[in-house]
Amino acid sequence: MAPLATLCYWGVLAGAMLAARSFSRKGRPRAAFLLCAAVGVPSVLQFVFPQLLVRLGRDPAAVLHGEVWRLVTANFVQDGGLPGTVFNLLALALIAPGAERAWGTRHTVGLFLACGVAWNAAAVLLGSAGAGNSCATFALAASMAVAALRQPGPGRIGSALCLAAGAGLFLAGDPHWIGIACGALAGIVCLAARRAGPVRT
Repeated sequence: MAPLATLCYWGVLAGAMLAARSFSRKGRPRAAFLLCAAVGVPSVLQFVFPQLLVRLGRDPAAVLHGEVWRLVTANFVQDGGLPGTVFNLLALALIAPGAERAWGTRHTVGLFLACGVAWNAAAVLLGSAGAGNSCATFALAASMAVAALRQPGPGRIGSALCLAAGAGLFLAGDPHWIGIACGALAGIVCLAARRAGPVRT
């Protein structure tokens, strides 16, 4: 992994955690718990049952031959071994609660799934096999960063750091920039759709 890309990964996490301070929504992090459980359980089980990765991962040939459900399921298993799995689950656990405070429960789950599917579809078109929730998680971070740009306080600094890290991934040639781009676009769309009223959970 390139040093610049590694630095940008941690920049996304740090920026997202700062951006999350802009939001004070109360309540249990239901979406965060649901996503962490839904991703965590099969990601751990695949070390016992390796066929899970084969059956659920992103396989361009299989997708193009009708197994389109892989665009969803590839977000719930990991292709990065133990280090990649630990990082991806840690990132999700750190980012999802803040995203839920920004968007609410249903919207957070929807953003994760929609951006994850968009990333996997783009990867299939590029002929890239694999699996993992990192791009969907980075999309949550970017969507939250876009929302926090409208808020006063230190969250704006975190937003700038998160989005700048996404630009760094682009410059490094790391495909995770696609997740950042999808999330930023989704955040803009959500803000436009929100109008003056709060997001329902």
